Amino acid sequence: MIAKFLELNNGKLRFAFLFTSTIFTSIALISILTAIINGNESLEWLIVVTILIMASIGLPVLILGFTCLIWFNKARNRNRAFQTDPFDKLDRLGFKTVLTHEKTKWYFTEEIKEAEINGYKVQCDVQRETPKKIDFIPQVIPINMTKEIFKKIEKELKNEDIYFDFDIYLRKVYSLKRTTGLTSQKLDDDLKKFVELLRSKGFEPQQK
Repeated sequence: MIAKFLELNNGKLRFAFLFTSTIFTSIALISILTAIINGNESLEWLIVVTILIMASIGLPVLILGFTCLIWFNKARNRNRAFQTDPFDKLDRLGFKTVLTHEKTKWYFTEEIKEAEINGYKVQCDVQRETPKKIDFIPQVIPINMTKEIFKKIEKELKNEDIYFDFDIYLRKVYSLKRTTGLTSQKLDDDLKKFVELLRSKGFEPQQK
């Protein structure tokens, strides 16, 4: 898993270290210079060097280490989910492995599943907060709606285990704890019904 992380994020990891190191070192230098200007003659060089080392190396390593642990934890949960029936058969439903955040330096790249279902690009991934749940997220064109219409559609969709945020973030949720009777064929039928339901509510697919 470490090899995969470095393969996907080696350049981003270097950028993140240099960026955080520069920020913390700058803050430390400004604080030290301010103390010197204000006449703090008791500031020992050993303390100054320790502060600079912590700012330039220690804090960036701690922050990046924590961020990497989050990435590893989600990757592990994702692997477990995609080895659970029927989600271990997603490739038969047309899902392929794709990369997220590939073109930005501000987020680590991850591997998720993606397929085109009746004209809708649908991405599949585990929830970060609830790793025992899998989201199927269609890419739809944002539409303007009043709060009243939003509440009405939200209530209708929730009956189908479809969750709807006001920023047009839609997701069909499956629990890994409740897969009894869920076959790959039923999953395929569910997802097709899902996108057609969205179409009937006015949510059109994003174009490539």
